[in-house]
Amino acid sequence: MYQEKNKKQLNICFGSKIIPSTLKEIFDEEFNSIITYSQKSALKDFIKFSHIDIVLFNKDQSPNLYEELIKLRKSYPDLLIFICAETFTPDDLVQCIDLKIDGRLLNNYKKEILKEIVLLRSIKYLQQQKHIRKYLEKQSILSKKKRSFFSTK
Repeated sequence: MYQEKNKKQLNICFGSKIIPSTLKEIFDEEFNSIITYSQKSALKDFIKFSHIDIVLFNKDQSPNLYEELIKLRKSYPDLLIFICAETFTPDDLVQCIDLKIDGRLLNNYKKEILKEIVLLRSIKYLQQQKHIRKYLEKQSILSKKKRSFFSTK
């Protein structure tokens, strides 16, 4: 896995100004790159130029979140989208969300349990990306072999 000093090599950004401190601590402890999103530019552009892997939103701070999430999912299908909220609604069943964290439980949860949940989802993402990369590399090698085979005739 991509690790340096036992931290996961994923670029994270917080899509909301206020993120619960427990979640911030988990991301600070476990991930190397937390990239600050200033909200001066469009999030979609920021994700592209900063090579963001995970974006975490606080739904309670972002009332029109779902329209933005659907656009993000369409533009970046490999992006992990996490949200936390005090209350969830039927809209929260939107398929573009990879992990929903109940904000009411943040204080009651043991931090280690919440950390495991976040890490398991993130590691699964890393494994998928690694698998996809290997597949694409293999396809590239095969296509090069085919080209060299046909060019020698």
